[in-house]
Formats: sequence, structure tokens, C-alpha cells
Amino acid sequence: RNVSVSQMLSTIRKARRVLMDNYGVSLDLVVVDHMGLVAPPSTARGNRTQEMSFISNAMAKIAKDEHVAMVALSQLNRDSEKGDDTRP
Repeated sequence: RNVSVSQMLSTIRKARRVLMDNYGVSLDLVVVDHMGLVAPPSTARGNRTQEMSFISNAMAKIAKDEHVAMVALSQLNRDSEKGDDTRP
């Protein structure tokens, strides 16, 4: 299921509240397991470079505003292995 940037922000804020209220600990790290599954805005759809740029910039803003470190994982393009020169 694709998650929008605003849904991600809402989830982070909720997790922060739950962790602090129930366990007395702060949220310091957010890991996005597959950046490609974050839903891009309708204005950037169709151009994958613009989509990833928007998403990464939005996550950087969230990290700064919410005072958390963010790690985003993304699938590599493996097309370089198809030719004779397999260097990335």
C-alpha cells in the first residue's frame, strides 16, 4: 500500500506521542523500508526523477521539523549488469 508524505508525517507524530506517553522514550530514528512505495504528489506523477526528488525533499523536511534521523531505502537499478561492462 502506498503511503503519502502527509500520512507518513501523521504516523511519525502519533508514534512519538505513543512512545513518550507509554514508555517515556523519544523517537529518534525513522526508517522508510522502500522509498519507491511512497506516493508522489499528483503534480510530479509520470516523471520518476521528479517523484523521487519530491519525496526525498519532503522526508528531509520532516526529519528537520520533527528532529528525527531518517533512513530511506530504495531498490537499485540493475540494468548495468545486462551489458558487457558491469560497473555501476
